[in-house]
Amino acid sequence: MKMLPCTWEALVVRTDSSTGGTWDALQAALCSPSEDGFLANAHSSMIGSTRA
Repeated sequence: MKMLPCTWEALVVRTDSSTGGTWDALQAALCSPSEDGFLANAHSSMIGSTRA
């Protein structure tokens, strides 16, 4: 079993691989500053296996 990383960042964990486009959009939003210049301090990770 994959362990979650030990980090001070907020964790964003994907457990369902059925909506790849949504995950990609979320990761892009996490890596882009907001209109006010805020940039999230987050770590994203996929756990479990992907569907075949």
